[in-house]
Amino acid sequence: MTNEFNAKEEVAKLQTETKTIRHRAKKSKLVKYQSQLMMMRKEGASIAQLHRWLIKNRCPIDYANVLRFMKKHG
Repeated sequence: MTNEFNAKEEVAKLQTETKTIRHRAKKSKLVKYQSQLMMMRKEGASIAQLHRWLIKNRCPIDYANVLRFMKKHG
């Protein structure tokens, strides 16, 4: 019994698997609050203040995510 390893075949299988397991990026929790965040930021709120406001409004999220969201959308 000789089992020959066929690299081309294995790569083709892996690429097919990759196509089936790819996931779309999840929608951010912050999209729900985007307009409020933009308005508060325009009025001078810092990222830390926005982060505290989100936590008070039952949106548990990391400071870094708020910062990244605001850089991208604000």
